[in-house]
Amino acid sequence: MCRLQTSITPPNGESFAAYIKGAFKNEFVVSDIYDEGAGIELSGRLINAEVDSVGTGTWSLEMEFSVSGKSPFTIKVSYPYRSAYIAYQACRNAMNALPAAVQELIHKVVQNPSFQKALKKS
Repeated sequence: MCRLQTSITPPNGESFAAYIKGAFKNEFVVSDIYDEGAGIELSGRLINAEVDSVGTGTWSLEMEFSVSGKSPFTIKVSYPYRSAYIAYQACRNAMNALPAAVQELIHKVVQNPSFQKALKKS
């Protein structure tokens, strides 16, 4: 709930987990590294997805990832964005900042040494 006024949900009413999964797939397709037949599977478990729209706005995302069943690793993102004093605008800014927060999560995953190591061993 954003400032007790409105719920923050990903586009199209998806769950946060489904939205993040789709963002990963889209990023990998656009980067031309997605191959369903490669035998490498990235799995994730959403631990936390929170927004703080008071003061400096912040998205907090935390997920546990595993590549092809290898040892899991956890990624946390604290993505700041510009909030607002008026609740309607603050909540709107929070919704608009979600894609960038998820992009930051994706970036941290692919740059993570555990991710890189798991890909090399697959």
